[in-house]
Amino acid sequence: MKKFLASALLFSTILTALFSLNVSAVHSDPFKEYFEPFYNNNHSSYNIINSEGVDITESFLVDTYDWYLAGNWESISSYFNENVLQVSRTSSNTPAQTTRGRELPKSTTISYIVLRDVETSGHPFFDNSRIRVFYSLTYELYYDEDTHHVTRALSPRMSNPTYEFVSPTELYLEAYISWSSVNSYADISSGQSSVDFFHSFSVSLTTTEGGNYTSNYGTISSSYTMRV
Repeated sequence: MKKFLASALLFSTILTALFSLNVSAVHSDPFKEYFEPFYNNNHSSYNIINSEGVDITESFLVDTYDWYLAGNWESISSYFNENVLQVSRTSSNTPAQTTRGRELPKSTTISYIVLRDVETSGHPFFDNSRIRVFYSLTYELYYDEDTHHVTRALSPRMSNPTYEFVSPTELYLEAYISWSSVNSYADISSGQSSVDFFHSFSVSLTTTEGGNYTSNYGTISSSYTMRV
């Protein structure tokens, strides 16, 4: 029977931030910066999923490459909004070595863009609105150099949360990221050579225009299995 080494590491926190943006500019600097490497021989690190859960990474590259060459980020952005549910970009890290016997670190950061809609909110700024949610998660484990078994793992660490409006495009909106309730854990058992990570958070935005009003865009969840 497997001995449980690390139970679910759960925590909750509140992330509050203020941002102001001109939503008439559907393509944004974060979007361009996120996808720039995609067109420069680095698309293998991306995973683009459509609303049916199908990987469309290669077709996305083929269909949008001419727009990229022409600098037409607005068309790329529109294509993304119409065809993509979420995208992830994976990069490997080299964590600092810790002095703990023959224990070695391994770390991966995945940057995500997820689309979320609100159909009816009761407030004109949020009715039939859509946002892109940008965020990154870092997954880190430690393993025995001799046995290649996991010795410990950290809960996924969230960074760089950014929120931008895709629609409606005619509004200039100041909104607060009012609440992101986070659940995050790493789950391992003895003798394992991998760790299952899970992370979820809720997305709600608040505006002070016309009174204080909050709209909930739902929960975003991410899971990842890292192997030694």
